[in-house]
Amino acid sequence: MSNIVTIIVPLLLANPATAYFIQNFFRLISFNTFLVGRSVSTSTAATAYQNLQPQPAQESPFKPHMYGKYTAFFSLTTEEYRCKHHDSTADAPRPLSKALMRRKNLHRGAEVGAFSRVDSMARAVNHGKNNNNNKKNTQQSPPVDDEDTFQRRIEAHQRELDRYGNKMKSWVAEEKGVMVQCKGYVALTMVFCIVLVSGGIAVGVTVGTRISAVDPFNITTYCWVLAAFIVLVAKSVRVHDWPWNDFLHGRVLCKSVSELSSVTGIGDQLILAELLQDESLSRLETRGPFNAVFRRRKGEGFSIDRPISMWTMLLSGLIMIEVESVGGKALVCLDLRRGTAIEEISSMADYQPDEKKGTKYIHCRNIPGRKELADEGHRDPNKLILDHGDILWIRSLGFYSNKDAMFV
Repeated sequence: MSNIVTIIVPLLLANPATAYFIQNFFRLISFNTFLVGRSVSTSTAATAYQNLQPQPAQESPFKPHMYGKYTAFFSLTTEEYRCKHHDSTADAPRPLSKALMRRKNLHRGAEVGAFSRVDSMARAVNHGKNNNNNKKNTQQSPPVDDEDTFQRRIEAHQRELDRYGNKMKSWVAEEKGVMVQCKGYVALTMVFCIVLVSGGIAVGVTVGTRISAVDPFNITTYCWVLAAFIVLVAKSVRVHDWPWNDFLHGRVLCKSVSELSSVTGIGDQLILAELLQDESLSRLETRGPFNAVFRRRKGEGFSIDRPISMWTMLLSGLIMIEVESVGGKALVCLDLRRGTAIEEISSMADYQPDEKKGTKYIHCRNIPGRKELADEGHRDPNKLILDHGDILWIRSLGFYSNKDAMFV
């Protein structure tokens, strides 16, 4: 019985429902006034007289306490369970304690948008091996950064994401595109063309008849033609269609992810993460070949012309759960984006024959192993085709662990 209590108590305290109940309880106490103005009195008449008198406004004695940012990590496992998952392949489904998004792993990579090269949990396991094995592994494996280096890298990546986020706040999302200010680019182009034209006019005026059999104003004409060509190239090199009105006002309507990345200089995966996070707050309508994870899909909307990486999916709140279905292994997406109702992925799919009540999921029906795909002759075995609709599975296996996956 003591062993059962030892396990049950941590599980109950780690249950999100328990934390949610405690949070609501303290919030109710903090904003309730049933204890305000209460005093101890031995006389019933004195208490009644005191209640009839106007009482000064008092604040609740319970005050909510705000804590700074902190990180808590808790994992309850057995030695047999750890050995089983440690000996599993790299593509095997993982528990939450070893998932790709655990312990700020999304910001541990060498650069923003990449995962860490070395798994922190694997480092902890390998640290307990004997010294001889450690010496052999040191010669064959790349050096591992310490925890301080990882922490500095996480902070640097977070500052970089904040900088990009502040830059994205000035974007205006319309139904068919994203309006971006680019006054610096337009001003630089116009200044260069003005200097070129002014130089051509100056040459035509100052040279005069110094060069025999040559009209100096031909040089002026060439400068005008060259300036016009530069303006046309500047208008067309980044976006497909740029009206003159928007160009002269220093703004551009980007109609695809590639255009938006070219104009702003921000990586396409960061742009996709921003669009996925703020989709519930914007009026943007999307289309394109990689449009399965977006909700508002239209035939003439913003083009999603870049595949979505695993890092982008996790950063935006789309967690891929590996399940076992009748046709083999599949993926089901746990949608935790902003503005999404509470969603869960049960251990077994809920069989609902009624189409109106059935739940539709973002899913991939077949995910054979990368070695199997490579043997079949696929050029890129990491590309997975996503769909949105009904799917049934037998049981859930764990979190999808292929960090190189690209969803199309």
